[in-house]
Amino acid sequence: MKLALAAFPSAHLEKSIRRLWGLALGLNADKCSLWLPSASDVGNLRVPSGISHIWAGPETASAANCEAGFVANCEAGFATNCGGFAIKCAIWMEHLAKMEGVDIVLAESGAASSESAIRLSYRLGFSAVSGLVDVSLFNGMPCAKMRAASSHLDLFRPIEKNQVLIARPSKIYSGNFDSFAPIRILPMPDVEADFIEERILPRSKASSLEDAQLLLVGGRGIKGPAAFKRLQEIAGKLGGAAGLTRAAAINGWGPMELVVGQSGIAASPKACVVFGASGAAAFMAGVEDSERLIAVNNDPDAPIFSKSDYGIIADAPSAIERLEEILSDADKGCG
Repeated sequence: MKLALAAFPSAHLEKSIRRLWGLALGLNADKCSLWLPSASDVGNLRVPSGISHIWAGPETASAANCEAGFVANCEAGFATNCGGFAIKCAIWMEHLAKMEGVDIVLAESGAASSESAIRLSYRLGFSAVSGLVDVSLFNGMPCAKMRAASSHLDLFRPIEKNQVLIARPSKIYSGNFDSFAPIRILPMPDVEADFIEERILPRSKASSLEDAQLLLVGGRGIKGPAAFKRLQEIAGKLGGAAGLTRAAAINGWGPMELVVGQSGIAASPKACVVFGASGAAAFMAGVEDSERLIAVNNDPDAPIFSKSDYGIIADAPSAIERLEEILSDADKGCG
């Protein structure tokens, strides 16, 4: 079986590759390649020895470990009707899949990657399987593990050839990346669209959560939209971003696009401070890759404390108010 891992532009490219590789190990592929539709500065990218080669866009043409002279030519007319980034990536990956005879494509869930993967499955005639969090073996057959009913129920589906798997991995591979795989270059298709209306949209709030180095998250314990607005203001002053749990969003305290967790954004900041969330599994899936996790909750038995690096037993709105006071004193030079 031939497998391809598709990793998309991200501030955490190595983490994305590690999450995908953790799933790939369960598929027992005969051959595995890594696709980077649009990535830069990968000349010194280390990968596991099981990855035979890397396909990348033209930005990496000067990479130190690029195979000498190996720049594939786009066949004239191999792509038709190409518009936005997701469409171009889908066409780019379609060309690679057909050229290499790939059986399964594995991509991580994300704004650009999910759309590209869905489009790719349609173009190849593959089935798309989304929501995969892990790979398990049943009678020797790899199966996609998916979560349902707020992570209280696990579903399993056989993984077969001719599938595009869209994953939200629940764990990250921690082994060594000690190999330099040869990089092969395939230019992006350059075909004018005849059906796409191109518009430049502002950067979404959700994407700022994924890239934030500091993330503040409000749960049901913040007790209202006013506290979440204050969290956003604090995050802005500290150069970070603010999100909320699904329960808080359902209560109308903030937009659904800022939900952190299994049904929203999976972030990996350097520091994540969670105010008033109990630590349900569905939520923790969105913050478990944080380098430092700090929990604030007035319940000393809250499950989130057992999963955090630091814990503060306090009322969430009061803690937010105290944090505002500290920042205000610092602005006045009294801190």
